[in-house]
Amino acid sequence: MKAFNSCIVILAAVLMLGWSAASAQAYDREEYEGCRECHSARGTDHMLFVSDTWLLSGHANSWAESNGNTYCMSCHAPLQADPLATRDNNQPVPLEESEALTCAGCHLPHTLAGEVGTRLGNFIVGSGDAETGEWVPRFEGEEDELCMQCHSGSRHEKEITMWQMKEVKCIDCHMPKIPVVQFALATDTEPAPVRPTRTHEFGFPLEDDEALAAKARFSCGTEGVGCHPHESTDWAVAYIRSKLIHEGPVTAKGLLSFFDSAVAEGTIKGVGTGWQANLNVAMVRFFIQQADATLSSGNPDEAIWWFLFAYLSCDGSAWPVRDSVSGESLPEFTALIIRVMQENW
Repeated sequence: MKAFNSCIVILAAVLMLGWSAASAQAYDREEYEGCRECHSARGTDHMLFVSDTWLLSGHANSWAESNGNTYCMSCHAPLQADPLATRDNNQPVPLEESEALTCAGCHLPHTLAGEVGTRLGNFIVGSGDAETGEWVPRFEGEEDELCMQCHSGSRHEKEITMWQMKEVKCIDCHMPKIPVVQFALATDTEPAPVRPTRTHEFGFPLEDDEALAAKARFSCGTEGVGCHPHESTDWAVAYIRSKLIHEGPVTAKGLLSFFDSAVAEGTIKGVGTGWQANLNVAMVRFFIQQADATLSSGNPDEAIWWFLFAYLSCDGSAWPVRDSVSGESLPEFTALIIRVMQENW
């Protein structure tokens, strides 16, 4: 029942947000619509789920003024990229002509997929279109190669290497299998079956706590689902927020999640022993909570004082008392405090 409820939450979010995302961006959706039309024509609710979650993704909304050209399209819309283009010598691709990273960027057409025995492959830029192009086939166990064609570089390598050592693939967390009810396949005598289907949203809906919790349960495998069956979904949400805090603007909630995760992992500890150490951790946490509360109530001038108290509790060089917490994650935590203050004032 919990899996069913989580499915309903995500599907509702897709229906409410997916189409608004599509209408807000005037992309060329012809290739996408062609795939969706056939794959949804057979009463396959799971394929509707795939196509609708894709509309929410960064892959579906990958165009920006900075990358709207035939050079950057090699990742942002590979079927429209020019292999001869360079960073300084390329042609513009306006938003209304961009297909974004569509199905064919990662999936082989039907005939070729049947011949080589896999649906997955890296599209070779400049080789043709969704029907005539060429792909480098990727088989089971090689899924990370799809992602790494574009998601490479120093920002990702340390994180990816860590997960690969633990035999965790990109899709395990970013494209978890979520139970989708096949309503169209229900009969008078048989209930609608449930089919586990990989979400194609890829990212995490950090702005929506309910939708984030629904995906986090399956991404982290909490509450009996998979990798962390004994952990709560609240734990998964806090973990994801702490990991993604570097991806965009720092918020007080994200800062608190980072702090809580570091305390749980033992990389931030209270100074002292016993109750004194616990009290010191609680004090820093209280400062961040107060900063969040005052920001939420529209009082940034008061919030900055709470952030400052939290910072000085970690770095006592300008504070008349000793540090309250210590640990290997402390420099990162204090740097994030400075970032959140700079971004809000």
